[in-house]
Amino acid sequence: MLHADLAAERENTMAVCWNDNDLAEDTHPRWQEAHPVIGYDATGTWEDHLLWGRSLRYALSHQIPIVPNALSRTYVGHTITPPREGRLLQVAGHVFLDTGAAHLDQPEKYRNQGLTLFRHQKQQGWMATATGMERVKLGNVPVL
Repeated sequence: MLHADLAAERENTMAVCWNDNDLAEDTHPRWQEAHPVIGYDATGTWEDHLLWGRSLRYALSHQIPIVPNALSRTYVGHTITPPREGRLLQVAGHVFLDTGAAHLDQPEKYRNQGLTLFRHQKQQGWMATATGMERVKLGNVPVL
């Protein structure tokens, strides 16, 4: 589980350049690798990227190809991504769980947003909106 994402621009694509083994190594040299961080609006390290990165959402909205790798399912927030047709956005192993809880005080404007809880073991979740509870499940965006 992360606050933001783990993808970065590589050769005109967006790539998830981490895997589970690398992430488990807290002294991996890549942690301090400087690179542009979309969403941070500056050059930063991977520690900055984990907090502020919005690379995958940027790639989707700008039709940049996304290259996945062997990262296990990773739950992320930071970028409000309401479910579509009851499905959470899942791309390149990232599942976007920030479904807009910050907007619950404005139900007339953000009626399809809320606070989402997802049960990994059962592959099911629920989103509390200003008007009730809705079931959510995983969606998928094809990559490459």
